[in-house]
Amino acid sequence: MYKEIENWYEPVDSLSKFNSVTEMTRWESGFLCGLLKKFRPHKILEVGVAGGGTSVIIRKALEMLGLDDSMHYSGDLSEKYYRKRDEGLVTGFQYDVACERNLISEGNHKLYIGNYLPEYIEDIGGEIDFVILDTVHSAPGELLDLLVVLPYLSETAIIVFHDLATDHQNHYRQTVSINKCLFDSLDGEKYFNICGNDIDRDMLYGYSDIGGVVISNRENCIRDLFSMFGLPWAYMPSDKELDIYRKKYACFYDAKYIEMFDLIVKVQRHTWKHNSLEGKRRLITEFKRKISEKKIYLFGNGKRGRKLYHFIEMIGGHIEGWCVSDEYKTEKQENGLPVYTLQELGTLKEEKLIIVATTFLNIIDDIENSGIEYYIPNPFIINQSSLYDNL
Repeated sequence: MYKEIENWYEPVDSLSKFNSVTEMTRWESGFLCGLLKKFRPHKILEVGVAGGGTSVIIRKALEMLGLDDSMHYSGDLSEKYYRKRDEGLVTGFQYDVACERNLISEGNHKLYIGNYLPEYIEDIGGEIDFVILDTVHSAPGELLDLLVVLPYLSETAIIVFHDLATDHQNHYRQTVSINKCLFDSLDGEKYFNICGNDIDRDMLYGYSDIGGVVISNRENCIRDLFSMFGLPWAYMPSDKELDIYRKKYACFYDAKYIEMFDLIVKVQRHTWKHNSLEGKRRLITEFKRKISEKKIYLFGNGKRGRKLYHFIEMIGGHIEGWCVSDEYKTEKQENGLPVYTLQELGTLKEEKLIIVATTFLNIIDDIENSGIEYYIPNPFIINQSSLYDNL
């Protein structure tokens, strides 16, 4: 069914003392390094950089493989590291830090930030033999970039997709499907490890979150990839972004595919204009109903929890108190409301509902085991405190 790859942890573990933040777990990074060891690429393109932790691991693996002459290109639309924009950290900053600490050599690495892939891929050129797509995860997302990079690949290139199973790992992101669709739809030699047990923090039942494909017949997949734009889009790209990608597609693909792309964009715009607003109103109405039926407690008093608290207050709801894990128990009140552990909350003799404002699966399991009714809001609800006035 799938070809398996032997995970190679040596590059990952050699950097264990480097306080890096990577978007991949140790297991996923080991799988990626295993692919690098097998394919020994000469030209790597990494689309989606974040803090640059994975870039550091790639460079370390290349050094250990003796591939010092291999070119490594990284690109990200965001100029600032998206997890810590307030701190002013530049996207990919960890690569420079690792070089300064002599953990890796600078190597043949070039970083592109602040531009879309079609705007710099010509500078990279063809014969790319190793691609990592790890950006939005939601449609159209990586599909846009895959069709850009396809004409620049070598005959034996492998395309690595990350976050194949994120929908199952994060209760607040239920539209993270495009990489799974791409991995499954491409015809070719596929590398995917099924491990059979929870050996990594994000692996449910040993089901991997990363895989690679060596496409066997690119001409046959072009039609299906353009057709895939017809999947519901989780976000609507700007006119500028769509125009940039369309112009690049027109350089390589038949006019019939460009016509299909134009048609689907019109359909997606119609959907967003006429359906999304009404859908959001329905979600808010349902959420209002849910929080009016019982005594409401919020589990999680971090950034997401505080945001949800203010949104509930904004739409006329009321929170009785907060609920936290035992280690975060405090006698100090939050927003003037008491803080309970699950055990303490269970002793309250009242009809109650926990609104979950955390993404940690072990905590959600604890809530379920407590026997207290709970509710996980739709991702849209989590992000609406600043948008509600516009609906």
